[in-house]
Amino acid sequence: MAAMASRDIVVELARTENPDDPHGFRFVPQTYTVRTEGGGRRSFEVAWSRELLAELDAVRRPGRDPEVVARLGERLRVMLAPTGLEALVNELPGSQDGALATITLRSSAAEIYALPMELITRRETGEHVGALPRMLIRYEWPETRTTPPSVEPRPEGGRILFAWSAAAGPVAASDQLQAIREEAARGNLSFSTDEDVVEHASCGRITAALAAAERAERPFAILHLLCHGAVAGSSYGLALDDEDGDVVVVDAGRLRQLLAPYTGTLRLVVLAACDGGNVGDPGSRLGSVAQTLHRAGIEAVVASRYPLSVSGAVTLTRRLYHELLVRLRSLEEAFVAARVELGGDQATLDWASVQLHARIEDGGDTRPIVVRPYRGLLPFQTCHSRLFFGRDRERTEILRDLAALTDAGAPRLLVVAGASGTGKSSLVLAGAVPDLVGDEAPPEADGLRQRAVSCLEELAARGDDPAAREALAALRRSAHPAARGDGWECAVMRPGVNPNARLAEALAGRVDPGRSLLLVVDQFEELFTHTAEPSERERFGRRLWALARGDDDVHCILTIRVDFLGRCGEIVLDDDGVRLDRVAYDEQHRVFIAQMGPEQLRGAIEGPARLVGLSLQEGLSARMLDEVRGEPGALPLLQYALDLLWQRRRGRLLSMEEHERLGGVAGALQRRADALVDE
Repeated sequence: MAAMASRDIVVELARTENPDDPHGFRFVPQTYTVRTEGGGRRSFEVAWSRELLAELDAVRRPGRDPEVVARLGERLRVMLAPTGLEALVNELPGSQDGALATITLRSSAAEIYALPMELITRRETGEHVGALPRMLIRYEWPETRTTPPSVEPRPEGGRILFAWSAAAGPVAASDQLQAIREEAARGNLSFSTDEDVVEHASCGRITAALAAAERAERPFAILHLLCHGAVAGSSYGLALDDEDGDVVVVDAGRLRQLLAPYTGTLRLVVLAACDGGNVGDPGSRLGSVAQTLHRAGIEAVVASRYPLSVSGAVTLTRRLYHELLVRLRSLEEAFVAARVELGGDQATLDWASVQLHARIEDGGDTRPIVVRPYRGLLPFQTCHSRLFFGRDRERTEILRDLAALTDAGAPRLLVVAGASGTGKSSLVLAGAVPDLVGDEAPPEADGLRQRAVSCLEELAARGDDPAAREALAALRRSAHPAARGDGWECAVMRPGVNPNARLAEALAGRVDPGRSLLLVVDQFEELFTHTAEPSERERFGRRLWALARGDDDVHCILTIRVDFLGRCGEIVLDDDGVRLDRVAYDEQHRVFIAQMGPEQLRGAIEGPARLVGLSLQEGLSARMLDEVRGEPGALPLLQYALDLLWQRRRGRLLSMEEHERLGGVAGALQRRADALVDE
């Protein structure tokens, strides 16, 4: 056993009899050794007996006696006491900083995997080790390697293939499909029920879907397989449809053959099936389905050692993908969060049943789905809220000012003004909008307020605008056309050439007039650059002012370049002669956005990287900040350089060497400008 770090323990076990034969097991008490931290060996005995097998079988049965679970946990504690595992677990630091404590079980003796290590009890408290908060137990077959990615670095995104079979009985396909679809939409991940779902799954249909995705260069990163487990000889397999619609039990070896060609792109397999992690009889040569796929080179496999309850399978699915796709947590964090939620159901043992098969050499921060953390020269949209860092103070100011206008009974119109390149649109769309109308925690709390924008198609009115096209694509992937938080709706528009028609469309999309409406008019300067008729401009301004003053509970936020504030004096808002520039310069109604300071820029550099599991080489942040000191367009310069660095990352590292190769922050953009001129 070795302590790899203060929170990581590797338990490496070997059988003393026939140690070179993983399956050389005899059904008698066996002696095993565990590698100590200093490189030596310590021995212990597992008293294999009919009584032990009876307890292992009783624990997996529905309606199990809690006494059996406690007794088995104590038996395992006593058996493994000589390994020193319990002492090391007791010495693990607390979870005050939120870090995971990890036990990696690695053994060349196949029968060891029949022992549910999650149930080992602690002497003092009687707690099961697997139920400890912030504790991860993972299983690793020795001397195997994860297949390297087919493309390195891996491109943005990744797809989820949801395959289900009810050949051996009904399954909760609709519930799990809904969970995946909703969490994918909230996480801004494309998921199509037409392209990403295999119904009545057979071996042929699954491999056909995987092969088609590879040919289209849009491979699946996750296979989520829902079906029933079934006995396959001395081990367990999966009950799938055959090509004629009958039931066929597919053993672990056959599944390995089917999926082996796709291990370069398939990073995670989730087996929502009973006994997907059950190794069968001790010493079985096939082992469990999960273990076999893990040994084939798949980076990670999640499976259930025992029968998995219907509610537990749905809970596992929803929580796992929520953490992975919405909160952008690592697979390890997502797995522990799902297991903790499963532990809330005292009627099942699902929390102890779920297993993670993964390798310590892949680290403790695996990410089956790749998220692009930086926006380059594109503005942040609401769907990028979780990656938006550095503007906490301004976000708070917008919230405070809107609340003050409402409390004072003043017109609820707020002007957000700043120079070009300060990030006004990003601040409002990715900051203020989700803060006001979202249904998640803010991004600094690892949350996402996703469904916070309606009428994003307005941003795609100009076909040559890549930001608009991306915004429209994000809308089509979302679960709802309008953003609806707690008592709020939101509509976003740009004035364009016909501002009054666009405003009418935005208001027509309102779902519930009884809810507060946040109306965002982004790039308000288009009213002067795109709308030729002064009368059209004034009619638009008057309509906004009337909405902000009315009883319809509409709150308006306008973003505008500061050099257009003077032209706001051309727009008279009401019959009393109030002009828009007077409102825009009124401290009660305006928020000025300055260039971001060094610490804000540091947050914009390091926050997104940390969230998606990247690391920056020491000194890189300071170097980049020094390069943009005094630059008026520091934020877009940084975002562009960081996005290029991300595209050239080495594993999870953004390196100083690549930064220098790009020519630094300014050089990266200069090269693009030169290339455009050359074209």
